[in-house]
Amino acid sequence: MSSPPHGVLPWVVRRTRLPLLLSRRCVDCRAESATTGEGRFRVNANGKLLDVWLLARCVSCGRTSKLTVHERAPARSFDPSQLDGYRGNDPELVASTLLDPLLARRNHVTLDWTGAWRLDTPPAWPDEAWPVQVEVVFQDPVPVRPDRLIAQGLGLSRNAALRRITCDIPLRRPVSTGFTFTVMAGTSGDAAATSSATPTTARAPPASAAEPAAAARSRRRQARHDPGPPPARRAHLRDRRRVTLWPAPSTNPDRIPASSPSGPAARAGAVAAPERIFRAFQATNAYCFSRHS
Repeated sequence: MSSPPHGVLPWVVRRTRLPLLLSRRCVDCRAESATTGEGRFRVNANGKLLDVWLLARCVSCGRTSKLTVHERAPARSFDPSQLDGYRGNDPELVASTLLDPLLARRNHVTLDWTGAWRLDTPPAWPDEAWPVQVEVVFQDPVPVRPDRLIAQGLGLSRNAALRRITCDIPLRRPVSTGFTFTVMAGTSGDAAATSSATPTTARAPPASAAEPAAAARSRRRQARHDPGPPPARRAHLRDRRRVTLWPAPSTNPDRIPASSPSGPAARAGAVAAPERIFRAFQATNAYCFSRHS
């Protein structure tokens, strides 16, 4: 049975800037990210009806687009202070409007909180006995996974942090509301890393365990690059493909037999062939001339 926590530490998740807008494709450069910058509203009156938009700017080309906040709303339905905030671009009203889930659903956008928040933790852990309870408070609805948040706050890896904590909520599902968890006592190395809130470095395996693994990796690498001699059957087929069926022609006439296709008789016949053709042509012309004379 575990002992009750001896202390409660506050962790605060704060917003550092307004989040970016995603899934809103620009009509000029087709980029999917936009920012509201400092935050500006545009109010348009059509008789007794008002239209209110929140202006957004493309992060790539700077084109301005509009996010619908109110559409054809009666002017008397607005509170005077709220209407003054729209006209004066009140920063708090800009933040509350942008973080309103209704705005995201109406304009089909999502918020990108990457680099837009920070975690404030106590400078040092108390020296009192373990376990210690930690209360996480969200000043803004920042969706973050509890396991990553806890690992960042403790300065440990996620696996090491999960071994030391107990929590009543799912740790791998993003949350944007406060929760509490309990940190249990760990090893001396984990305790030192938790007190300094700095990430720990992975320790190298012992030499006795590292050498067989390295040797196995070397053998696998050598097998991939040098598969070794081919099987006997493949070598036999390769040797058969190298066999030439006809000997290479020789340029020495003394070594060429008379019966060879390139011997002296063949060469004499090749030389006499044009003369026979010329004599046949003369005989044909003489015959034709005698017929017509």
